[in-house]
Amino acid sequence: EQAKAWDGAKESPILEDEWAYLDINALAEGKPYCSTGQVRTSPSGNLVGYTVDFSGDEVCSLYVKDIASGEIVDHDDKLECYGALQWGSDDETLFYLKFDEQKRPFQLYRRIIGSGEPDELLYQDDDELYWVGLSKSFDSKYIFVSSRSKETSEVHYLDLADKNATLQCVAKRRDKVLYSVRHRAGYWYITTNVGGTPNMRLMMSKAVANSEELWTDMKDQNGNVMFDGGYDRSISG
Repeated sequence: EQAKAWDGAKESPILEDEWAYLDINALAEGKPYCSTGQVRTSPSGNLVGYTVDFSGDEVCSLYVKDIASGEIVDHDDKLECYGALQWGSDDETLFYLKFDEQKRPFQLYRRIIGSGEPDELLYQDDDELYWVGLSKSFDSKYIFVSSRSKETSEVHYLDLADKNATLQCVAKRRDKVLYSVRHRAGYWYITTNVGGTPNMRLMMSKAVANSEELWTDMKDQNGNVMFDGGYDRSISG
């Protein structure tokens, strides 16, 4: 939909000829409360998926909108979900999270728009100490689903290029070991406190399942470890 007219001021958030794919002010009209969870454009750029909380209880509804027409093309008014949302490799596939009774995100689902089939449960963590998170690699190759407590974490991945792929574990959870993962050019890049380091280490390995034994410290061009988890230098995990 065409954005509201640009007023010519440099302070204006609307630029000349800019298109608005989701107008939050319009979305909130007539609602006692409105807070979006995540807003994601589809791989083609033709659709926008978004989660929104209209009640203030942090329970979201899921919508998919055609950006050009403004039409809502997918919505189930019985579906309640957490705010996290990611697209798959096409404009038909969405991934989202559901809560348990304590409003802890604990299930990952895959939704195929227009299929008429029930959404597919891909992952569930019943341990009440762990919250499930959802992200996508920067190169859009993988979906990551993480289970994380204050002291321990575990990450699974799904290869979006393979329609028959199943979730695989990057590294199985180990007591008091935290880690997070990014992907680039066939390698995992891992921030972790493995070994009991006071700060996070920066490590890497081939992008394969159950890779914990392959992790090595990243080194600079001179062969020096970049972030060893010590007190001298730190990196965000």
